[in-house]
Amino acid sequence: MIEGQSGGQRGDEVGDKQGEPSNPSPNPIPKNKQPAVDDLFEDFWKAYPRKVAKGKARKAWDKATKNVAPQTIIEAGEQYAKSVAGSEAKYIAHPTTWLNAERWEDDPEPASEREILPGTREWAARSIKWMEKVPEWQAMANRGEITDREFNRRVAEAQAAAP
Repeated sequence: MIEGQSGGQRGDEVGDKQGEPSNPSPNPIPKNKQPAVDDLFEDFWKAYPRKVAKGKARKAWDKATKNVAPQTIIEAGEQYAKSVAGSEAKYIAHPTTWLNAERWEDDPEPASEREILPGTREWAARSIKWMEKVPEWQAMANRGEITDREFNRRVAEAQAAAP
């Protein structure tokens, strides 16, 4: 036994309760708080439409959530994901940029006001939607239900409305 020890009976010292460290770190993070913040970052990450630089995004998330409720950011990220659905990745903000710029404060951009780029899934879906109607209109013209002029007008109108 080392001089000054009392045979291992140290129950009155700080942190000596059943396996706790005897020298706790200064300003410890409450055990019940940190996993919840990490879980909420993962929710944001799953919702956000572009998955790049996760480590930097986590740091930006930690900074942002000091002043704003995490759920507010997550919901805005989900809304942003909807507004850029079908866009090319190069037109979607990196999550770090989005967080650092406090983009959750932005007014949501309606899908009808943004450009739908050729070659994207959204462009293809809208194009297919009107093209699927063409055989139906052709059949109606063949049966005499609509004139050729009406058929041509409908096709031209659908093409003009398509992206």
